[in-house]
Amino acid sequence: MTKREVFARVGNLAQVAGVRDYTFEDGKMEGVRAVDVRTGGGLCYTVLPGRACDIAYAEFCGVPISFISKSGVTNSQYFSPARTPWGGSFYGGLVTTCGLTNVGVGELYGDRVMPTHGDIANIPAARVGSFEDWTGDEMKMGVRGVTRQASMYREELELTREIFSVLGENEIVIRDRVENLGYETQPFMLLYHINFGYPMVSGDTKFVANVAKTVPAGDADPHDCDWYADYLEPGVNSDHHCVHHDLIPDADGKVSARLENRKIGIAVTISYDKAALKNLTHWKLLANGDYVTAIEPCNNYGLGTTKEEKNGTLEYLKPGEVREFEVHIAFEKI
Repeated sequence: MTKREVFARVGNLAQVAGVRDYTFEDGKMEGVRAVDVRTGGGLCYTVLPGRACDIAYAEFCGVPISFISKSGVTNSQYFSPARTPWGGSFYGGLVTTCGLTNVGVGELYGDRVMPTHGDIANIPAARVGSFEDWTGDEMKMGVRGVTRQASMYREELELTREIFSVLGENEIVIRDRVENLGYETQPFMLLYHINFGYPMVSGDTKFVANVAKTVPAGDADPHDCDWYADYLEPGVNSDHHCVHHDLIPDADGKVSARLENRKIGIAVTISYDKAALKNLTHWKLLANGDYVTAIEPCNNYGLGTTKEEKNGTLEYLKPGEVREFEVHIAFEKI
């Protein structure tokens, strides 16, 4: 429909689509700012400016898609790198951002404490604004915000994020700009922890991608790479499994990975520029009560800053340097 045709049918767009800004008031999520985005095409999701503009809940055509951990959405005020284990602050959600100076195990890097998967997901965004912007007959709706990972004597990194969807469509676009505002070169690690839970994940789920090579993550058995395409129902003794995929790009340098569940009739495709995010980490935890998989575009191999540096795979941001990223998460009925 054209814009005029839409407003001929609804006096207020909120009847069918748009953004809704509010703050949670209950339990450990009290004080976390949130923005719901409803595309009008069947996709609804919740952006959390109170947690770096990551995405918590997501539904497509009424079916829950994202994984929510036992801890649930938690205000970042409860996070302490020295005391909070990864699972204590990791609510999962559709997207948790990991970095910006560490991805992987927590460690001491020089004189800096690097918490597991970094600080950024536990920092509230500033200069936040939700928007519904019309350009001709197309409307983009979403959230903009700026998250600063900065400390005296240490790094000063700024993540400027825009998350949006187009009215009537079922795709989330994440546009990120990371800038080193400081005057020293900094280690730079970024991973998009894109998480899926039941019913998107079940024994009927399949992983599909154009893979050139797959290797196990960390110190895993080098033969433990054949499991990744298929999923099982939850079990008591299910272990973590994690591999790295080297994906084959198309003519435009783009790569994609896809989860399909034909029993519920939904597929999700994640696509991005391989030059910006060289690796795809693929994680499964199919345990009772912790039933989750994650598709994780990243510029690292999740080894932690020190090991990544020793391996020669650690990237850096020079003073004043800017890096830009764009990740698409598209939903469809199959």
